[in-house]
Amino acid sequence: MNDSPEARPRRIMLAILLFWIALALLGPLLAPYDFDESENLIVTRTEEGRVLHYSPHPPSKRHLLGTDAYGYDLLTSLLYGARYTIGVTLATALLRTVLGFLIGYHQSHRGALPGRRFSIFIGLPSFIIIYVLVFGFIFNPDASPLVIASIQTILFVIFGLSAAIGVFREKITLLSTSPFIEAAASCGGSRYWILKRHYLPHLAEDISILFSQEIISTLTLIGQLGIFSVFIGGTQLTTHPLELISITREWGGLIGQGMGKIASPFWWITIFPLSAYLLLFASVYAGTQVLEQHARKTFVKASNL
Repeated sequence: MNDSPEARPRRIMLAILLFWIALALLGPLLAPYDFDESENLIVTRTEEGRVLHYSPHPPSKRHLLGTDAYGYDLLTSLLYGARYTIGVTLATALLRTVLGFLIGYHQSHRGALPGRRFSIFIGLPSFIIIYVLVFGFIFNPDASPLVIASIQTILFVIFGLSAAIGVFREKITLLSTSPFIEAAASCGGSRYWILKRHYLPHLAEDISILFSQEIISTLTLIGQLGIFSVFIGGTQLTTHPLELISITREWGGLIGQGMGKIASPFWWITIFPLSAYLLLFASVYAGTQVLEQHARKTFVKASNL
């Protein structure tokens, strides 16, 4: 296996992503309880007699991370919810990167003006726009959580695509003036052959960096929406009492529905989902920094040559 210095940063990021993908896929198998299993009441026997403990239950051997206000095991909720948090995040980042590259490549060869088609989305507060667009169907939805999450993913892609297009359009336009690209074209190389043999290898590091940056951007957006009770897969709204509950228990939703309890006696309801979210964010951010530092070192060496 090639473990050259050039490939090592990408391998580090790949290892980070594989870990989280494995967690998303295997989470339900690792969960100590079923998704719908709740324990609102725990009865213990003491010398004084029976003692009734109502949810939320604190961390214990029975529930390692405690339970929420409805008696759902938090570790189970995190393992099941990872499918939506990680799945939507990676799907959004992948689609933004792939579509951004393809559209940017097309625009650079068509001589399109920067931002001519997608400039309407540049600078718009995507969090506010998405909130308004999903407000009508996100609460007590009739559609399945998978359908709701798919619609949200599409919106995330649309309102983050313009930046990716601009990055790739500029890089491809600059690379197209390189002597080896012009030589390949003058020798009769097809656009597909040049794309495969020249553009993709030379832009591999840029693609990796942008993909990881899109992951961070999407996680930030999910966190913002979660604070305002727009949860991935749908939000269950009750009126008596007024409660906003994540249907899928994705991590942004668990943080959002637990807001206000971080300074209460039931701190674990917010702290543990927030810790899982921050761990995911920090690991991807660290991998991104490794990629960017390697890219800067490579650029310095190349410029000195």
